[in-house]
Amino acid sequence: MFIGLVSANTFSPLHNILRVWNSFLNNLDSVADGIYESHGKQSSSGSTYQFDGNIINDLREAIASQESGNSYTAFNDDGHPTPGIGAMGRYQFIPSTASMFVNYQGRDEFLNNPAKQDKAFDGYINYLIGLTDGLQGCELARAIASGWYSGDPSLRNSTRPQWNNGRQYPSIKAYSDSVAGKTSCERW
Repeated sequence: MFIGLVSANTFSPLHNILRVWNSFLNNLDSVADGIYESHGKQSSSGSTYQFDGNIINDLREAIASQESGNSYTAFNDDGHPTPGIGAMGRYQFIPSTASMFVNYQGRDEFLNNPAKQDKAFDGYINYLIGLTDGLQGCELARAIASGWYSGDPSLRNSTRPQWNNGRQYPSIKAYSDSVAGKTSCERW
C-alpha cells in the first residue's frame, strides 16, 4: 500500500546523489593522479617507508601506523555492540565506510585483499581532502586525521575525550596531532 503512495519523482534526488557519487568514484584515479603530481611522486619504496613529502603517501603510512600498526589483517571489534563487526584492515575501516568505496563480500575478503583496502583508502582520503576547504601543511594533515577518526575534519581541535560503549578513547585533537606528527606535513 505504501509503495503506491511513492511517485517516481520521489526518488529523483536520491538518483542524482548516486549519479554524482558514481561519477566521483569513476574519476577517483584522475583525482589521485592530480594530487600526486602536485605534491611529488608516489613512493616506490618496499616494506620500509621513508616519508617523501607526498600528501597521500604520508597520510597513508601515518594513518596505517596509527590504526593497525600497518597490518592489513588487523580486526578490532572492541566496543562494537554486535560481535564480529568492527574496524577492519590496515586503515581500520568500519564496514559501512569501506563499502562506500569498494565492493567486497564479508570481512575475510576485505582483510585478505590489500588492493581493496588501498582503493578504499584512496577513495576516503580524497573525499576528506574535498572537505578541508583549502587547508595546507600540518593543518591539512590534522583535518584529514580528524575526519578519519571522527568523520568531521573541522573537529581537529576538539579536546573532548571520545567514548564508545562505555570505553574512553583519545580526544580528536590528540589523535589528529599524533597522525600529523607521523607525516612530513611541514614540507607539503
